[in-house]
Amino acid sequence: MGFGFKEAMDAVMKAIRVQVVLVSMGVDEELARKMVDSVPWTGALFRMEENEIAKAIINEIRSPPHEDHQDEVGQELHDAYLCYTQDLC
Repeated sequence: MGFGFKEAMDAVMKAIRVQVVLVSMGVDEELARKMVDSVPWTGALFRMEENEIAKAIINEIRSPPHEDHQDEVGQELHDAYLCYTQDLC
């Protein structure tokens, strides 16, 4: 149980740090929280560093309208895109 708890806490702390980076990049605090909450914290995206995750989210939400992605990280980012563009959080 201790290992699972540590993994969960690590994911929560990383999510908070990603939100902080997004806010520092000019994203509204509430929107940053919603976008981070919309992506799976245990997925491929969260294997990246916080700054990389935030930059990837920013690049995704700034991209023109598009369909789903074929890769795991791209699809996880697309969830943040849908949250940002269509309020599907």
